[in-house]
Amino acid sequence: MDAEVVYIRDAVPETFRSQILHELRSRQDFNPIAISVQFLDPAGLRESASIWTKETTNIEALLGKAHPIVRVLRGVMILNMAFANGLTTIEREAKDQIQIMKMALGPEHPDTLAWIVNLALVYKEQGQWKKAQQLLQQAHEPIEKVFGKEHPLALSHLEHLASMYIMQGRGEEAERTQEEVLKKRKALLGEEHPNTLKSASGLASIYTSQGRWKDAEALTKQIKITRKRVFGERHTDTLVSMAHHATAIRGQGRWEDAQKKYKKVAKAMKRVLGPNHPDTLTTMSNLASTYGKLGQVEKAQMEYEKVTESMKRILGPEHPDTLSCSVSLGTTLSDQGRWDEAQKLFDEAGETMKRVLGEEHPRTLETMATFAKNYSVQRRWMEAHELYESTAEAMERILGSEHPDTLNCTVGLGKALAELGRNDEAHNVFGKTMTLMKRVRGQEHPDTLNAAAHFGNVLIRLARWDDALELLKTTVQAMKNALGETDEETLKTMEFMALVYYQQGRLQDAEQLQKRTTETRKIVLGPEHPASLLGMNNLASILWKQGQHRWEESRQLDVVVMETQMRTKGKEHPDTVRYKELVASKDSQIMELQERKPGQADPSIM
Repeated sequence: MDAEVVYIRDAVPETFRSQILHELRSRQDFNPIAISVQFLDPAGLRESASIWTKETTNIEALLGKAHPIVRVLRGVMILNMAFANGLTTIEREAKDQIQIMKMALGPEHPDTLAWIVNLALVYKEQGQWKKAQQLLQQAHEPIEKVFGKEHPLALSHLEHLASMYIMQGRGEEAERTQEEVLKKRKALLGEEHPNTLKSASGLASIYTSQGRWKDAEALTKQIKITRKRVFGERHTDTLVSMAHHATAIRGQGRWEDAQKKYKKVAKAMKRVLGPNHPDTLTTMSNLASTYGKLGQVEKAQMEYEKVTESMKRILGPEHPDTLSCSVSLGTTLSDQGRWDEAQKLFDEAGETMKRVLGEEHPRTLETMATFAKNYSVQRRWMEAHELYESTAEAMERILGSEHPDTLNCTVGLGKALAELGRNDEAHNVFGKTMTLMKRVRGQEHPDTLNAAAHFGNVLIRLARWDDALELLKTTVQAMKNALGETDEETLKTMEFMALVYYQQGRLQDAEQLQKRTTETRKIVLGPEHPASLLGMNNLASILWKQGQHRWEESRQLDVVVMETQMRTKGKEHPDTVRYKELVASKDSQIMELQERKPGQADPSIM
């Protein structure tokens, strides 16, 4: 019979297509196949993967597993399975492929080593970072032996290894490894070669993961300028570097600057890459986060809704990035007091993540920590405590006690314990966590400083005023140096200091410090931002404490806060209701004061 045309598109390397066609045509007993691998949508992917697996099995039966063509087809089959069904389904197939390669080609053949690295990357996506690192280290020496230490593949392998160190919170090893790659690429390729700039971008990402935002800003700015000059402003790499630069600025709490830059790069990406490109969607999601930080929650919600819908359509509703964006949307709804809607999104995303990635995948655990944080925002401290506790335990077992995510989750657990009045337990949790953070992340890392601030708050709750004040003063100064005087964490820590003054009866010092933080927030975040309103309420409390001569001034501040909450969140929002009750209580006491007979005691000093 005459052979029919065989279509194998978008999946098999061009050099193998003629070989496959020749091999199939030479076998008169084999029915020609027509395969079209189309990366369009999840349903299409699953159908293509099913066809590819069936036909590869048929060809394998004819030619044998070790045949060169079958090795290629099996490789494509495994990749299709990964796209269609998720990485958890292909570990066994990848291991089988490695054994075939070892028997057919030898353990140090480039194709064998490539598949060892592929399996390591499968483990990486599964969150099995230790397994991934072990495989990469196993392949490291053979790769350098076969290709040479300065071969592009050897250097790319080192970069994979650096990324594994970062995933495990081993920042110093990651930085050292990435710097080695960057140094070699500069010497071999020059400072403006695309691969050199890619390695520099990898180093900037490591700075970001370490909270070294100023270093990240300086390096991403340098990369951005170089790429603009070498590739032009519309090149994909240039646009990505612009987004990375905005992220480094966002990390320093410079929300308005970051927002302007994200807007600019998002507009350019939509024009150059298209509105549905993954890089465009990521940038739009980051832009939404700046709206949220600046208190522009409705804009944040609209942006997150658009991105989530696009991700559902392009990546699928169960893709991890889609689920993460859905969680961010839920957080924005929670910020608006729309807690039932938020909880529905959290429940759906959480259950899907557990099913798709597994209950103990690092990304799932990170999401659980986010849910616990949202319970804290709603002051549902018992639920926050339970979720923080179970998540911290799982993180310690899966990631290790010194991993950044574990440490941050443990800080959240300490906060919840303090809010539940379990101050001694909170003190013990913070004491252990602070010791680890200082050793692993350094004394001036933003996460360490944030933990120190909340440790100071626990000391306040234990009435250890002098100890609290000493710790908070040191922390504020370090935050000013590391994050700047207008950073929200710096301002929050200054408020803790004001609280110490308040508790010590140093009301003038408390008032002065609280005024500074409140006025700064109004300038940086705007007068209607929730943090600005909370600062005004704290100031009102300090004024009220000073006695009846400041009562009306205190009441007026709370009225402003109440009216702003009513205008921005609605009359029925829990925060609005709370401030209505507070103002009503103050009105009652002021009226009582006005009606009191001369000579009666002032209730403010009783």
